[in-house]
Amino acid sequence: MDHPGAASRTPRIVLAVGALAYTAGVIAASLNSGPRAWALHSPGFLPPVIRVGCFVLLAVGAALLLAGAFRPTEAAAAAPPPRRGAASKRAKAKRANRQFLLPLLLVPLAAIFAHLRARTQFLGDGTVWLSGLQANVVMAKSEPLSAALWLWTTHLLRALHVPIEANTLAVFPILCGLAAATFAWGIARELAPQHGTKTAVALLLTLAVTELFCGYMESYPPVATFELGFLWLGLRRVHRGGPVLLLPVAFALCVAGHFATAVLAPCYLFLALRGPEPRGARLALAAAGPALAVGLLLLLGSSPAEWLHSLGTASRGADVGNLSTTVVQPAYGILSTDHLVDFLNGILLILPVPLLLLLARLAERRGRPLPLAADTAFLALAAIPGIALAAVLRLPLPPAQDWDLTAILLLPTAVFAIRTGRSLYTAPDAGRWNAGLVTLAFGALIPFLLVNGNESAAIRRFETILEPGARISSFARAYGNYALWRQFSGHGDFARAHPYAVRALEAERGNPRYWTNVGLDLYQMKRYDEALPYLEEGARRGPDLWVSRYDLALCLKEKGRNAEAADEFGIAARIGGGRPEVLHNLGIVLYRSGHPDSAIAIWEAVSKRWPAYARALQTRTGGAPPP
Repeated sequence: MDHPGAASRTPRIVLAVGALAYTAGVIAASLNSGPRAWALHSPGFLPPVIRVGCFVLLAVGAALLLAGAFRPTEAAAAAPPPRRGAASKRAKAKRANRQFLLPLLLVPLAAIFAHLRARTQFLGDGTVWLSGLQANVVMAKSEPLSAALWLWTTHLLRALHVPIEANTLAVFPILCGLAAATFAWGIARELAPQHGTKTAVALLLTLAVTELFCGYMESYPPVATFELGFLWLGLRRVHRGGPVLLLPVAFALCVAGHFATAVLAPCYLFLALRGPEPRGARLALAAAGPALAVGLLLLLGSSPAEWLHSLGTASRGADVGNLSTTVVQPAYGILSTDHLVDFLNGILLILPVPLLLLLARLAERRGRPLPLAADTAFLALAAIPGIALAAVLRLPLPPAQDWDLTAILLLPTAVFAIRTGRSLYTAPDAGRWNAGLVTLAFGALIPFLLVNGNESAAIRRFETILEPGARISSFARAYGNYALWRQFSGHGDFARAHPYAVRALEAERGNPRYWTNVGLDLYQMKRYDEALPYLEEGARRGPDLWVSRYDLALCLKEKGRNAEAADEFGIAARIGGGRPEVLHNLGIVLYRSGHPDSAIAIWEAVSKRWPAYARALQTRTGGAPPP
C-alpha cells in the first residue's frame, strides 16, 4: 500500500520546499545566464515577457505545492466509501475515458512537437547527422538500428520527391514521440491504475526527453521510444504476465538502437527469470534477449570489432580502461567538482520533478529502506546501472551539448522515481496537490523546448555554453564553434559565420578542416588574397580531404591560376570519387588553360553521367558557354 487514505505531511513539505528551491535556482540562473548552471538557465535566453511567464508558471506550481503541504490530510479519509456496484461502474467509466482520451491526445501532441521543433542542430551531433542524411551516409557505429531507421526515412522522402531538410526530416522524431507518448500512457496506467494516471502521464511527458521528439536529428528519438516500450512491457509482465515473447524483441531493439542501453540487461534478466513459466522456459527467455540483439546487430552490418570499439570509447570516457586511443579527453577529472556539477545539471535538466518526488519519499522513510515491490525492484534494476554509467561517463563534447546520451541513461531513473513517489499523487486528497506538481513539471520543461524552438535563443544559449568561463576541452570548444559556423554558412551568411570559423581554428589548429573553413568564408566574401593562405594550409594538413583540395582550386581559379587549379581539381576528383561540380570546374580551368578538347570531353562525360546536374546547369547559365 502506498497510502492509507491520505498522503502524510512530511514528504509534501519536503517536495514543496524543494519546488521553491528549484524555482529560485531557475530564476537566479536565468537572470545571470552562464555556462555552469546549464540545466536551469534556459528562461534567460527567451524574450522578457516569455521569461517572466516561465517564472510565474514555476512559482504557481511551487505555491500550489506549498499550500497543499499544509492542508489537512484527514478529510478524504472521513468520506464514506462508495457502494461496491457504484465503484465498479465508476472504474469502468474511467477506463473507457482513458482509452478514448489517448487518441485525442496524440493529434495536438504531434502539432506541439512540430511547432516546437528544434530550429538549430547544435545539441548532440545534429549537424553531422543532418549532413550525413543529406549525403545518404551516416557513420553511427554505436547506433546501427537508429541509423538504419533514419536512412529508411530519407529513402521514403526521396521516393516521394520531398527535399531532405531539417524541417522534413522532423517527421521521424515526431512519429517517435507519438509512439513514446503511447508507451508513456501505458506505463502510467501500470504505475497508477486507480488514481493519478493522468498525473503520471503528465510527469512522463514533461521530462526533458520530450525535446528528442521535437525534430531532433540524432539516434536518440527512436532509442527513447524503444526504452519506454521496454519499460512498459516489463511492468506489464511484473503485474500480470504480459506478452512474454515481446520482451526479448524490445530488449534487442533498445541495444541495437544504441549500445548504451545494454545497461538494461540486469532488469531484463530479472524479468526473464521470475515468472510462472517452467525453469527451462525462463532460462531460454533470459538467453533470447541477448541472442536476438546480437543477431539484429549482425543483420544491420554491425561487427564485433565495432562493439569492442564502442566499449573502448566508453571505458576511456569512464576512466576504467585504455581500450581506445581515439577519444579526446574532457577538460576535468572524474572525481572533480566540475564533473559533479555537470552530473547534477544533467539530473536537474532531465528529471527535476521526479527527483523531488524521490527525495520526498526518502524523507518520509527517514532512513529506512524503501519497500521493494516487484515493479519497484524491476525499475530499480533498470535505473541503477544507467545512473551509475551517467555518473562516471565523461564525453569529449560539453555535457550541456551531449545531454541526449545522459537522457536515455536517466530515463529509467525518472520512471523509478515516479513509481517510488506514487503515494504523493495517488492519495484521495491529492487533486489540488497534483495541479501544483504538473504545473511545476511543465514550468521546468517549457523553457528548454522554447529555447531550442527559437533560432536566436538557441544560438545565444549555445554561445554561452562555449564561452571562456566554461570548463570544456579545446576539442569541444572547436567543435561547438564549428557547429555555429555551419549554421550561418549554411544560410549563406559568411560574414557572420567567419568569427566562429576563426574561433574553431584557434581552439584546434591541427584540424585541416578548420583552416579550410576560415579560407572558404574569405573566398565567399571575395577576399581571395586573404583566403588563399588558409586554403593552402588546409590542403597541406589534409592532403586526402577532397573538400580542402576543391576549395583551394576554386580560389586559384578566381585568381586566374588555372593550371594550378586544374591540378587541385584533378586531385579532388580522384580522392572524392568523382563529383559533377568538381569535374565541371575542372573543365572550365582546362578550357581557360588552352585545352578545349579535354574540357569538352569532361563536360560530355558529366552530361552523360549526371544528366539532371547538366540540365540544372544549363538552366542556370541560360545555355551560355563556360566562362
